[in-house]
Amino acid sequence: MPVQCLTLATPAGTTPKPGMLPGLLMAGGVLLAVIIMLRHWRRSSRTRTELDRDPRERIDEINDRSMSRDRIETQMAEAEELARRLSATLDNKAARLEILLEQAERAIAQLGGTPIADRPARPNGLPSDHDTIFRLADQGRTPTQIALELDRPIGQVELILNLRA
Repeated sequence: MPVQCLTLATPAGTTPKPGMLPGLLMAGGVLLAVIIMLRHWRRSSRTRTELDRDPRERIDEINDRSMSRDRIETQMAEAEELARRLSATLDNKAARLEILLEQAERAIAQLGGTPIADRPARPNGLPSDHDTIFRLADQGRTPTQIALELDRPIGQVELILNLRA
């Protein structure tokens, strides 16, 4: 029985040389092996540099990362606290301004100006009288509960209650 040999497709009418196919297959296999070895070498070189380091250096690096996270968390907590303090300060200043406006209105009314009852309501629709806050505090409610019920800033309610004494 005659042995048949695989032949490569070639351009019109030409025939490959009989010993060319094994050589091409060998070259393709070598090229594939080189590509695989280069990929493996590139991946292992990354992990090798991490493994070559001293364990103490790796521990120090982990500690440094942890300390930087702690610093960031500390700064975030400080920023939140500062925001709370600024908010409370602004609330207190707004409450103090409300009190001063109320005192000025009373003084105008006593001097014969337009009576307080005839004046238009405040832009926020809240009464200018603090009796409601005092009454709720006398009922045992906390400044936070009063502020929520009257839709006023907590700092303002606390300031009004502190000025009562």
